Amino acid sequence: MKPITRTRAALLLAASLAAPALAADHQPINLRVTDELIVPGYQRLVAVTADFEAATAAGCADRARLEQAFHAVGDAWHDVELWRFGPVEYLDRRGRFWFWPDKHARMDRQLRQFLNAADRAVLTADAIRELSAALEGMPAAERLLFTEQADGLGGADAYACAYLHAIARNLNEIAAGIVHDWTDPQGQRALVVAIADDSSALYESADEYATELLKSLHTELLAIRDQKLALPLDASLEQARPHRAEFWRSGRALRNIGHNLESVRALFELLAAGIEDKALSDAIRGDFDAAANALAAITVPLYQAVTDPQQRPRVEAARAAVNTLAERIGKELPAALGLALGFNSLDGD
Repeated sequence: MKPITRTRAALLLAASLAAPALAADHQPINLRVTDELIVPGYQRLVAVTADFEAATAAGCADRARLEQAFHAVGDAWHDVELWRFGPVEYLDRRGRFWFWPDKHARMDRQLRQFLNAADRAVLTADAIRELSAALEGMPAAERLLFTEQADGLGGADAYACAYLHAIARNLNEIAAGIVHDWTDPQGQRALVVAIADDSSALYESADEYATELLKSLHTELLAIRDQKLALPLDASLEQARPHRAEFWRSGRALRNIGHNLESVRALFELLAAGIEDKALSDAIRGDFDAAANALAAITVPLYQAVTDPQQRPRVEAARAAVNTLAERIGKELPAALGLALGFNSLDGD
């Protein structure tokens, strides 16, 4: 054995300080996140999409009921949007449910062509699943309810109303499929549970699944910063692109971000049980508060705020607050949990 010289001792000490902190077993936290956040969140999505389907089945005369049901689906989706792994990725469910951002501006052209054709044969459950993702989910529903297309909803026999019902039914089937693939005896949850005895066919360790959760947390913050706020802001007041705000037609952009931020914070609070560094936990909580307060300071819809000389600085401040939060979580939280963050699913977008 080599003698431990003063120099070697100093090197060993430096290495120990630089190494990631050893965290407790992540499996109990993994199961709590799965059973308290993921599965219940998707079950709520099933319930509200069922309500949306029922509202559209009754016809489209009661616009207030339809809009309320639409917003309930939007809220529930943004509570689970951070999960970028597992059954939501099967069969392109994410894109089919919430096709955004529309990088190539396909939505409006495709919708006009679809409504002009008025082919009822494509509104069956099997046929609508074969449509473009842009025509299957919530973006199409938003245009039917919150643009001039709403004038064509008419009575129960109107094509636009039948189409809206087909969309709502499709959304419910997508949500139900996600829950099934999580909760089936051979499903995703079972694969998480099986980590405990090394029998999972998907995850080699509790750390691997915990890393998926951490990446979900961090990636959602990056999506808020780089897509939901940065896209409509662009580089300056003169270059602002208000219609790139998420679901601006229904005025949902800031509401969506609020639900995203609450869901990310709920995940952090469960992960925080594995952090011994109380100062870091408190700092992150302070960053969450700052981001929420900055968003609350924006008092008009986001698509208006980015072109308003008085409101735009508030949007910029919100983006800066989310950036501070994302940077601290990306740089400091992985080591505190004994994990490596790696690449996120937005890399390359």
